[in-house]
Amino acid sequence: MSDTFFNIFYLLAANAIILLFATLQQLKSGNKNAAILLAGLVILSITVIQSVLVAIGFFTKDFYSYIHWGVFILLIALSLILIRQYTELQSKMALNKADMYIAHKIQQSIVPSRPPVIDNISIASIYLPAEIVGGDFFDYVIINDHEIGIIIADITGHGVSAALIAAMFKIAFHSLSDCYAKPSELLERINTLLFKKTANQLLSAFYIYINTSTQTLTASSAGHPNCILADRLSGHCMEIQTKGKIIGAFDKLNCFDSIQKLQPNARIILYTDGLIESTNTARELYGEKNFIDAIRQTTPLLPQEACSSIIEDIQSWSGRHRLPEDDMTLIVIDIFAKT
Repeated sequence: MSDTFFNIFYLLAANAIILLFATLQQLKSGNKNAAILLAGLVILSITVIQSVLVAIGFFTKDFYSYIHWGVFILLIALSLILIRQYTELQSKMALNKADMYIAHKIQQSIVPSRPPVIDNISIASIYLPAEIVGGDFFDYVIINDHEIGIIIADITGHGVSAALIAAMFKIAFHSLSDCYAKPSELLERINTLLFKKTANQLLSAFYIYINTSTQTLTASSAGHPNCILADRLSGHCMEIQTKGKIIGAFDKLNCFDSIQKLQPNARIILYTDGLIESTNTARELYGEKNFIDAIRQTTPLLPQEACSSIIEDIQSWSGRHRLPEDDMTLIVIDIFAKT
C-alpha cells in the first residue's frame, strides 16, 4: 500500500515540477493568463502532495484541509483570468468602437449631405445603413447648368472595410470627369481602377447621365438593380433595361448604355436592393411589385416626401421601425419643363 502512495507522490511531485516549469515559460512568453492558471494548479498540486504525505505517515498533523486552500487559490486564479479577459475584451470593444466611429465619419464625409441644385431638376435622397457604417454609396456630379451625373453603389459587407472601399470608389469616380457623359465607359474605367484592389469585396453600381437641354437620360449598370422611370401624372412606371457585371470580379463589365427621352413630368428612381429585399415577420420579401406600387402612389408628392413615404411603407410592411436588415438607399429625381 505504501508503494502505491509513493508512486502517487512521485507522480504528483513530477506534475508540480512540470507545471512550475510551464508557468515560468508562459511568464517569459508574456502569456500572463496561462501563467496565473498554472500557478494555481501548482499550489493545488502541492496541497495534494501534502495530503498524500499525511496519508503515508510522513506527517502526524492533519494537512488534508490544505487541499481546500489549494482549490480556493485555483478558483482565485481562475477569477483573475476572467477579470483580465473581461478587461481585455472591454479594451478591444473600445478600440472597435473607435474604429467604427472613424469609419462612420469617413462615410459621412464622402456621401453628399444635401442634393445639388440644378435648373429643371429636383433631387431627394434617403440613406439608412443597417449598421453604424453601411455598404451603400451615392454621389452627384454637376457637369454644367444642364448636365448632371448621379451614381449609386452597393458594396458587399459593412464596417470599416466597406467605408474604405466606398472612399476608393469615390476617388475613382471623381478622377474620370472626361467620361461623365458616357455611363458605360465610366463604369468600365472604375472597374479597371478597382479590379483586384478591393480585398475580395465586390460592388454593384448604377450611373445615370441627365441632359436637360436635350431632355435625355443615359443609364448604365454594373450588376445593380435597374432604375425606374415614372410618369408623375399617370403613375406609369418602367424599368430602364441595362445590365453589366459586378465591379471587382471581372476585368470587363460588358455593360452598355440605355438612352431614354425624358418628358417634363418624368421621375427617376435609383435604389439599392436593401429596399426590395426587406422581409416581414413571415420572412416574405417586400419585392419589386410592392416597390412599384409605392412609387405609383407617391408620384403626386415632392421628391423628399416621396422618399419618406416609400421608406415608411417598407418599414410598415416589414414591421421594423428601426435599423433595416440591409442598407437602404433611395434617390428620387424629378424632371421639369425647361423655363
